[in-house]
Order: sequence, then C-alpha cells, then structure tokens
Amino acid sequence: MNRNISKPMLPIALIIIHVVLGYAISLSSVIAMAWSIIILFGGFYRIITNHNRNEEAAMWSAYIAVSDVPLRACGGALVWEIGKLGIVAFLVAGLLFEQKGKWKLPAAAFIMLLLLIPGAVMTFSWSDNPREALTFNLSGMVCLLTSMAYFYNRAISHTAIKKIFAYSLLPLISLSFLLFFRTPDVRTITFTSDANFVTSGGFGPNQVATILGYGWLLILVLITMQEKVTASKWITYAILAFFLYRSLFTFSRGGNLAALLALASFVWIYMKSGQKRVNISRSFCSLIIFGILAVSVVVSINSITGGMFENRFTGKRTDGEQREDITTGRADIMALDYELFIENPLGVGAGGSSYFRRIEFQDEHASHNEFTRLLSEHGIFGVIIILMMLIKPITYNRKIPEGENRAYCLMFYVLCVASMMHSGCRTAIPEFLYGLSFIYLTPRT
Repeated sequence: MNRNISKPMLPIALIIIHVVLGYAISLSSVIAMAWSIIILFGGFYRIITNHNRNEEAAMWSAYIAVSDVPLRACGGALVWEIGKLGIVAFLVAGLLFEQKGKWKLPAAAFIMLLLLIPGAVMTFSWSDNPREALTFNLSGMVCLLTSMAYFYNRAISHTAIKKIFAYSLLPLISLSFLLFFRTPDVRTITFTSDANFVTSGGFGPNQVATILGYGWLLILVLITMQEKVTASKWITYAILAFFLYRSLFTFSRGGNLAALLALASFVWIYMKSGQKRVNISRSFCSLIIFGILAVSVVVSINSITGGMFENRFTGKRTDGEQREDITTGRADIMALDYELFIENPLGVGAGGSSYFRRIEFQDEHASHNEFTRLLSEHGIFGVIIILMMLIKPITYNRKIPEGENRAYCLMFYVLCVASMMHSGCRTAIPEFLYGLSFIYLTPRT
C-alpha cells in the first residue's frame, strides 16, 4: 500500500479528545478515576469479545502502561500499581480468550518467576506489611515476565505494531497537556539544578521523563521510517517537539538519555542491515530536522530557566560549581545494595533493600536501579535472574531477520534496560517494552 495515502496512526479527533482529557484530569481526580475505570472495562470488553484476534491485549496494555503515570499523578489510579497490574491482567486475558492454539510460553520466564519465590518468602521475616511490600516490589518483575511470556516469538503484523504504538502515544498527549495546565507561570518558579517537581505536574520527574522520552523516541523513529503518524507532518513534528520540551523541562536526565541510546541502537542496526525500503536521504533529513528542533528546545528551556538547565545536564550545582557526584547519590545507593548482597548472599527479601539500608547505613533512599535491587534483595537468585533477563533478548535478537524487526526489538531492549538502570520498575513502560523485544514482525503485504 502506498504509505502516502494510508490512514494516519493518530486521527485528529482522538488527539483532540486526549488534549481535552489532559485538561480535565488536571482539574479533577474523579475524572481521572473514571478514565481508569473506562480503560479497564473497555480493555477487557474488547479483548474478550474479539477473542484477541487483532492483538487487543497488546494494544490496551500499551495504553495502560503509559496512562499509569498521569493516573497516579492525578490521584485517579484505582490501585497504585494500576499500570503493571493492568498489563498483567490484559495480557493474561488475551492468552486465555484468543483462539490461536496452544500456548508456547518461554521456559526462561517460568524459571525467573520461580527464582523470585525465595526472596518473596524472606519478606515475611522482617516486614510488618508483607502484602504491600510484595505488591510494590515484585509487581514490576511479574509484569515484565508476563510481557515476555505473551510476546515471545509472537507474530505481529505491521498493522498491529502501528496500532500498539498509537495506543501508547495517545495517553502521552494527555500527560503532556496535564503538565502544561499544571505548570504555573515560569516567572514564578525558582529553578535550581535539581529535578523539577513543579514542571513535572507535582509527580516524580524521573518517571515523567521516562515515558515522555519513550514518546518522542517513538514518534521520531516512525517519522524516520516514513510512517504517517498524523494527518499532517507539521502536526507530527509539533507533537514531537512538545513531548521533547515537556520531557527535558522535568530536568530529569535519565529518561532522555535512555531514549537517545535506544535511538542510536535503532539507527545503527537498521542502517547496518543494508535494506533500502526506507529512503535514506528522507530519513536523514528527518534526523536533521529533529536535531534542529532539539537545539531550539534546549536553548529555549535554558533561557527560561536562567541557565539552570545547562547546569543540570552538565552535572553542576545551582551555583555553577561542578558536582563531585553527577549521579546525585544513585551510585552510593548502588554501592550499598552491593554491600547488602555481600553480607547476605541469599538476599534480604523483596523490598528489604530500603529497609536494611535504612537500619545498617542510615540511608533513607529507595533503589533507583532494578539490577542492584535484584542483587541485594534476591541474592544469588537475583544474579541468575539478571543474567537471564539481559542475555535472553540478545540471543533472540540474533535469530530474527535483520532490518526493521531486529532494529525495533533492540530499541525496545535498550530502552527497557537503560530505564531500569535509572528508574527501576517505577513505571510500567520498561516492563512492557521488555516483552516487545521478543516479537516477530511478519512480512509486509
């Protein structure tokens, strides 16, 4: 089919609806809660009635994975981990109700799930509220393994993958406008070189930047692949610039750096394949336009913030002096997690890293790195989980066709791992992307 006459992935009507929704939830947590109920009931209805024929489970999982942050930011989440639990529920429903024959679940996912059990049992030895500790600290890994089980070697058409992308972009439009409406006049904000909660809508800047980084990355890749994202390329570039602006304006570095690494991996793998399906000159022009947009956005934010943006992203303090620790304490937390592992080779139990770091080292911070958290909380079992989790997508990637399929899978994998290194499993999107790194894209028709 000629790409120029194909339907846009994001119809204008849906874009407007999600802009209005972003404004509405900025005013009322009740509206946000109603949105979460509609997502759950609408998702289950579509999955069950259509028997998951068109990958409805994947599409609605993509939607709730991104809706997770705006819902929590507005107090509209029915449960705090609505994104992760929603993904698990939708994907399991998809497997149960689809009519595609017997399941072919990967053994690696089952093994990693079993390896989490000792740490889960150990939690009961120290926690006063083990149910909450287990839900908060294991929901991310359970979501990741469910996503892996669902998508592993799953044949996904190009039509379906574009719909999955569209379903994840729409809530990002709501989030971006939620931030816009919640951010006060910038002249009233005192900017420092720290992550900014005010420009993040009062929510965690790290989490907001993580999913907005995914948003601008996805749109840029689709533009580069000459996909028709909206009815107008100028609207598409406007959304791209807005996502980038709101992401950088959080002053959170990790989400944007992770997206850059994922972009580099996609471009490298796709161009290395030597395929000529995409017009290279047009794709290169798209990257040049993005570079101009990015520079414009950076200059604008740096001017608005009186140079604090530059200080933040160059590792300087508010007074302009270079920080001794550019990780703002994350490296220390990782080191303490490693010490806990050395002292407790079998782990301290799910959620125990924060508890025992507070007791032994007087450190009040939670882990931001999912890998050192697995190490300290699950011990040697965590080591095995980490190795399997990192190696399995790479071995799978080498088996699938070169070109678009391999580039997408590596991009998902890099973004997942990079996000989990700076933000753990705080958002649902890295876990969902981990599963997508195992898809098999069917040939275009």
